[in-house]
Amino acid sequence: RHDVVVVAWFAPLDAGAMAAARTGAQQAGAAFVRVNVMTEPTAVAFAEDHGGFESPAVLVFTRGPKLRSRIPGTPDRDVVAQAAANAG
Repeated sequence: RHDVVVVAWFAPLDAGAMAAARTGAQQAGAAFVRVNVMTEPTAVAFAEDHGGFESPAVLVFTRGPKLRSRIPGTPDRDVVAQAAANAG
């Protein structure tokens, strides 16, 4: 449904990254998906398809899917919102 999707790539201890990603996605009107790298069976394959990711990270995709931004660590929600807006 959305042209832009924000993905919070996190481990259970990375709640701050997930919250910033969710809020930033909302600010930009983008979709939000969270991927727990500890429990998602597709996480390894997903990371391998896109060059690997460290946790936590915020990823911004557009349709295709095309990776538009990879933001390592715990970014500020405004940084996430700007990356999502730039991707759209």
